Amino acid sequence: MRELFNTLRHNYLILLVLIGITYLCLVISFWNGPGYQERKASSTELSRVIKTSEWFRSNGLFKTSGIKDYTHYPETPTYIVFFLTKILGFSPLDYALPFRLLTTIPLNLLSILLIGWLFKDSKWNFLLIIPLFVMIFQKGICHWSGNLEQEAYGLAFGLIGIPIGLYCGERINYLIPFIYGFVITSFSFDYTLVSTFTFLASLLIGQSNLSWKNLSYTFLLILLGALTALALHFVQIASYYHSIQLAFNDLCGSALARSNIMNNLNPSYAKNAINLLPSNYSYWNSVVVPISHLPSASSHLFRILFIITTVFAIGNLLRLLTLTAFLNIRFKLYLSFSLALLGLFLWPILFPNHTQQHNFHFIPRHSFIFFSYILFLLSRLDSVKAIE
Repeated sequence: MRELFNTLRHNYLILLVLIGITYLCLVISFWNGPGYQERKASSTELSRVIKTSEWFRSNGLFKTSGIKDYTHYPETPTYIVFFLTKILGFSPLDYALPFRLLTTIPLNLLSILLIGWLFKDSKWNFLLIIPLFVMIFQKGICHWSGNLEQEAYGLAFGLIGIPIGLYCGERINYLIPFIYGFVITSFSFDYTLVSTFTFLASLLIGQSNLSWKNLSYTFLLILLGALTALALHFVQIASYYHSIQLAFNDLCGSALARSNIMNNLNPSYAKNAINLLPSNYSYWNSVVVPISHLPSASSHLFRILFIITTVFAIGNLLRLLTLTAFLNIRFKLYLSFSLALLGLFLWPILFPNHTQQHNFHFIPRHSFIFFSYILFLLSRLDSVKAIE
């Protein structure tokens, strides 16, 4: 048994393949059986994606401006289902598993494989079992990484941003950051902030020396990509309403309501958003949601792993204070950690109302992206200590 463990420990690819197959089997088993396309953490949302794609088939994708009745996010996951239905010749209402096997399941497996690649030269490679274990066995993450909606894509692209950011560390690349910002925003606004700042944190680790020019350009390019996706969505809504003013009222009014600001731009949404808040709602409770509500969609185990790993990373960062000869490297690592931490809390800070309504929903996956970054950071701190 010890020899087997040592083999797995020193050959992370075997570990990744074994657990990846396990994950795939679990997802297939979970969704198999009559009506399995409706089984998930929130069957209403999944039904919306599938049924909206069916509605587009009946009414025309372009004739409807690509919108049925949901305007607050782009319908990119629905478009994917729509075009796959045309290609495959059958609907996910009849048999949904092939749609997952072609989209979100391999995408999330790829994201974990890429995270694993970051550990290939580290003594921490055995820690790969932690994010793999969490993604496979923690309900709030496993169920949402194999469905057909924006949360599954947001989680995958958020994780993929870590190795991509590392790749962009030593070069100013104008295309990749723009595409990344565009893609992540095209699937879900909720993941744009955490993914952008984790991308930048990873980019800093990839730099041999701190380059403010590269960091600034990358941030602006990601922002430009995100704003482009948002602008295209705005054009869609304007076409749907046949009014630029109504489109502005819809998007801006919903954004203000998610910030817990009552407004006359979108009064019905604002009123509904306020009414959905718990009676003990407070702004500061919403801000600390990434920590306080982790177990609501994952488990107490993930919270314990999350806190221990983060504290351990902070402890190792503080130990770098003795590296007086490498102030630039030390500052770069501190800035990297700070950016990732800011990304984790930025959505709750800016949109506390929306965060409080969905503390069980997307926040644990925001935390999982940050958690994967922390493991990556730990693997890189070893090389810094070696300099000492």
